[in-house]
Amino acid sequence: MGSMDLSRVSVVVIDDQDVVRGMVRGLLRKLGVSEVTLAGDVPEGLAAIEAAKAGLVLCDINMPGRNGLELLRDVRAGVVPAIRRDVPIAMLTGHTDQAIVGTALALDAHAFIAKPVSAAQLGERINRIFLRPVPIREAAVYRGIEIPDFRLPTPSGAPLNPGVLLPPPTAPLREPAMVQKDLVAVLPGAVLARDMRGVSGNLLLAKGQVLTASLLDRLSDLAEFDETIRVVWVRV
Repeated sequence: MGSMDLSRVSVVVIDDQDVVRGMVRGLLRKLGVSEVTLAGDVPEGLAAIEAAKAGLVLCDINMPGRNGLELLRDVRAGVVPAIRRDVPIAMLTGHTDQAIVGTALALDAHAFIAKPVSAAQLGERINRIFLRPVPIREAAVYRGIEIPDFRLPTPSGAPLNPGVLLPPPTAPLREPAMVQKDLVAVLPGAVLARDMRGVSGNLLLAKGQVLTASLLDRLSDLAEFDETIRVVWVRV
């Protein structure tokens, strides 16, 4: 995947840590981004996205006060009319909690970038975001998605925000044939044959989910945090 010209892309970086914001800005400069706006919390971030007419947002998940998932939901639900609902948003995180990453998937985050951020990883994610965008759904879909309480552990095995699901078959006569594959070998359009659970045992995606190209991209991002989701069962 060749490098894109990012010189005209306005990027907003939202993180409560000064050192992280400065480091990411430096990496963006090396990638050719000339317009970078920094924000330290969600209200400041939303104002910056609107003022800069951002073409890309890099947002931390866990911040004091309102968190990054709440910002993501506000944007996708059209809470701030002046902000494009489909603006690309990548989540900066070290989280492996399926309640958190599952909610980010349901809110159609464009990518996940592990902390500490590297230049190679950041460049790859940004290129992919613009070459293979994530489809954004109706605003009402996002308004109904609950944000997990970061202060409370999610009980093992608890169902989470699953994103878009296929309707279940009305009366299956038998279990469909299935095969186990590494994520890199799964083709877009494949259907999950078994629930996908992370290391905590919590449900990340339910069986019947169609694995689109953009969803496979984001699952590959998450596999960097949690190796247990690198192998999946798909229908054949």
